[in-house]
Amino acid sequence: RLVRDDRYAEAKHYLSPPYDKVLEKYVKALKDGANEKLSKTERARAWFTAAWLARYDGMELMGTEGAPDAFAESGSFEMPDLAKERRSGAYQTIAYDKEGKASYDENGNPKMKSVPAVLKASAKEIQRLNTNKITPDIRFHYRLIAGALAMKAAALLPDNSEELADVVNQAGMWVKDRDQKVGNRYYQVIDHRCAKTKIGQADIAKHWFVDQQGPWSTAQQQANEAMHKELKMDNTE
Repeated sequence: RLVRDDRYAEAKHYLSPPYDKVLEKYVKALKDGANEKLSKTERARAWFTAAWLARYDGMELMGTEGAPDAFAESGSFEMPDLAKERRSGAYQTIAYDKEGKASYDENGNPKMKSVPAVLKASAKEIQRLNTNKITPDIRFHYRLIAGALAMKAAALLPDNSEELADVVNQAGMWVKDRDQKVGNRYYQVIDHRCAKTKIGQADIAKHWFVDQQGPWSTAQQQANEAMHKELKMDNTE
C-alpha cells in the first residue's frame, strides 16, 4: 500500500529482500523520468524502465494482498472484493432460515429469499474504504500503471521512430486485456504516430496490438532478466 501511495522511503522497510532493491531501481527510474535536466531520450528510457519494473515486478511492489490483485494467492486466483461488496451491500439468495432450516411452499418447492451476503459498511467505514480505494480498481492493476508510465516515455519520443512504436506497443499489450478503453486510446497513438514503422504497420494491419519486440523492449527484457539473476529472484506474474 505504501508504494501505491508513493511513500517509497517508508515502503522500503516493509518489502522483503530483494524487492527493496527493486524498489530502489523503480524510484530512481521515476526520478530520472521526471528530471527535466536530462535529455528527452534519457528521460524516456527512464520512464520505460519504471514501466517495465511496474509490469513485471509490480505484484510484489504494489499488488494488493486481496482483491483485485490477490497477491496472497500469487495472483493465480481471483478473490472476492469484500471491500467493494461491503460498500454496495451484496446480497445472496437462500432457501433456509437463521437456524439452517429450509422452508417450502405448497408445491414442495423451496422458498427463496434475498439476504445480505456481507454486513453492509457504515458511512464512516465507507469513507475509510473509499480513502484506501485501489486506482485503477482492476485485477492486476499495476499493469495499467505500467502502461501509463510507458506512455510518459512515448510522449518524449519522435514520431515514426521504432523506439516510439516499441514503447506504445508494449503499453498496449500490457493493458489490452485489463481495460479495452485504455487499449483503444493507446492504439490511436500507434495509428497516428507510428504508421511508418515496422511495429506500427504490423499493429495497423491487425487493427490491434501484436506481440512483438523492438529495440527498447529487448534491452529492458535483458536488463530485467539480469537483475533477477543478480538478485536471485523468481519470475512472477
